[in-house]
Amino acid sequence: MGVVDHPWLVFLHGKRGQFQDFFSLSEHSCRRRSIPYLRRKTLAHCNFGWLVLLDDYSDDCFLFKPTSKLKIQLPPCKALRTRDHYCVLTASPEDSNCILLFAKNSRKSMVSVQFWKLGDTRWSSQDLQFPGDCSEDALLGSLVSCQGKIYASVHLDIICSLVVGGTGTGFITVEDLEMAETPPRLRAPESCSLVAELVESCGEVFCVEFGCLDVLEKPIDIRVLKIDFFRKDRAEVKNIGDRAFFITPNLYTATNFSCSTQHSNIRGNTIYFTLYWDKNLYAFHLEEESITTYMPCPALRSDWSQPVWVLAHFHSLRSVDKLQIPSDLKARNEKIINDEQEETWSALPSELLSLISSTLSGSDTLNFNFVCKSWQSVSVLTPSSTQLIMPSKTLSEIHQFPLLLFLGRDDGPLCNFYHALNNTIYTLNVPEIGNARVRFSKNGWLLMSRGDFKMLFFNPLTKERIDLPNLRANYKFHGISFSATPTSPDCVVLGVYNGHDGNELCISLICHGETVWTRLELKKYCKFIISHCNPVFYDGLFYCFGRNGMLGTFDPRKDDETGWTLLRWPEKPCVSSESNYLIECNGDLFSVFEGPSGKYIKVFKLDKKSMSWLNVDSLGDETVLFVSRTTSFSAECKVPRIGNKVFFPRFRDGYCVFYSLVTEKFHCLKIDKARDDFYGTTEKLHCSWFEPNFQSHSDEELQWCVYSSDSDEEN
Repeated sequence: MGVVDHPWLVFLHGKRGQFQDFFSLSEHSCRRRSIPYLRRKTLAHCNFGWLVLLDDYSDDCFLFKPTSKLKIQLPPCKALRTRDHYCVLTASPEDSNCILLFAKNSRKSMVSVQFWKLGDTRWSSQDLQFPGDCSEDALLGSLVSCQGKIYASVHLDIICSLVVGGTGTGFITVEDLEMAETPPRLRAPESCSLVAELVESCGEVFCVEFGCLDVLEKPIDIRVLKIDFFRKDRAEVKNIGDRAFFITPNLYTATNFSCSTQHSNIRGNTIYFTLYWDKNLYAFHLEEESITTYMPCPALRSDWSQPVWVLAHFHSLRSVDKLQIPSDLKARNEKIINDEQEETWSALPSELLSLISSTLSGSDTLNFNFVCKSWQSVSVLTPSSTQLIMPSKTLSEIHQFPLLLFLGRDDGPLCNFYHALNNTIYTLNVPEIGNARVRFSKNGWLLMSRGDFKMLFFNPLTKERIDLPNLRANYKFHGISFSATPTSPDCVVLGVYNGHDGNELCISLICHGETVWTRLELKKYCKFIISHCNPVFYDGLFYCFGRNGMLGTFDPRKDDETGWTLLRWPEKPCVSSESNYLIECNGDLFSVFEGPSGKYIKVFKLDKKSMSWLNVDSLGDETVLFVSRTTSFSAECKVPRIGNKVFFPRFRDGYCVFYSLVTEKFHCLKIDKARDDFYGTTEKLHCSWFEPNFQSHSDEELQWCVYSSDSDEEN
């Protein structure tokens, strides 16, 4: 009988883990069970279809195979009572080379290891010395087993192998594989938090890197590196084919694995992941560079625990009698009989299901699909995208409506413009943008970075370019923007980021005509943590949003610390810190707050007299807001029924998602059903809203330093 891989996302909830909700990704169904051997347990690891379970109230630990209900008792281990261990199982217990290993960061450059080999009657302990900076505590980051070998990531960049040798309980040696340096990150700023997870796939080891503004937040960039142990290097992989990776980043009891998506409903070339204390399931599509958000188990109780991935193998093993297990442990092993009744939700008539589905909207529709496969067949939710390549000349002929701009995945010359009103993508061949990254957009100009130090302005429609002086340090900005069209002598570029360990607020700026960036370090403002959105130039000042809802301003006429002001008012208008945006709208400063998974959208206007945020119920019939992490702005639109809406860089069934302030729901053009949240929508990561501008300029206007002498006199 062959082996079939079936990925599940498992939530334990209820009193002491009384219930277990199993979400099947291939069936898009959620099944609730109450398995006695999973109650009051921590699921430390899963591999080869076996769960590694630790009792929450004793030293008991064992292996459990849910598909065949087999249990293998392990020796008790007091050292595993803390839940801060990384775990790896090198082979199925049917293999005589099976090793179960737990590793814990104990003290500087040291890792405490507990390991058990098939046939052992007790656990073995050892303290391992790892290479790296001894001043750092967070040494070990991830463990993976590949072809019987154990690999560990250390300090993100160092890859080591753990070799278990000797006879009896044996011993472990650490070998630094001396890999070449990790390729530089081009998409996320250097100051981002980085989480790296190792995963085995088809006999190879990959590293999945998550770039986050905060280690517990949704990533703003994800990339996959393939590790070549023979050449001792790591190369970025932009396509993993008909495979999918399943990752639980930044979790000690993580289980990372891959499986084939052939002959299944699982989408290939995708990374499925969860976040710490987050009930959502996320899917990152490598080719599209987008993230889709799902709610896998909508009926969880309030006392749910962190979900873990489980890969079920349906194999012919039905007994543990022939395994090389000591007799005193084998006596405690048993086959567990599941006497539960199978759920009967799938037996409901399709006519009744169709009637129920037709009355649902918003997240209820998505939850309906997750009950079981037969319910999903009534109303399938499959995120998709529709693309239509058009000649570039049509860009000047289409209705003047802001476009969503995103570059080609392979850092090539393609520049894509999505028009939300006619659901069309216009693609231009622009060699000048190769290997560049869009950081901000305004008045038809892109502010872009290339490599670590290079900054430039570029208009992709006229192909005009203005080079800026190189940065004095690597690109680290959490936010960056400019005040005016870069051909204007009043143009100022300002970037902000939080310094090392968040102990300082750093500002870099350069004025039109200057040849060197000015860098300021404001240590007394260390508690001001930059938000997701870029600064906005409004009424002569750059306004910056903090993640705690506070506002800070910088006056570009002052090139020292006195230019920065942390405003005591206004107070934070909304409890949400998921995502927020600043926008200049019709001469006023607006803010948009996005609740978790889009549970609500709130719009506010700053009253400068009272310095307070006023709730906005209507934008007017002709005003539209466009928000993204890169660029947010307002625009006037004469198209009927388009005003009074907020457009997001999200898609559902190929159509752009917008929020209506009238219905207080999310909609898509040509899709009737409205939604209450973002579930089932796909967010573009590396994109920017863009205002088409076909104005051309002289060579002199395209020189940044043409006014350098005048600027020097003024400063």
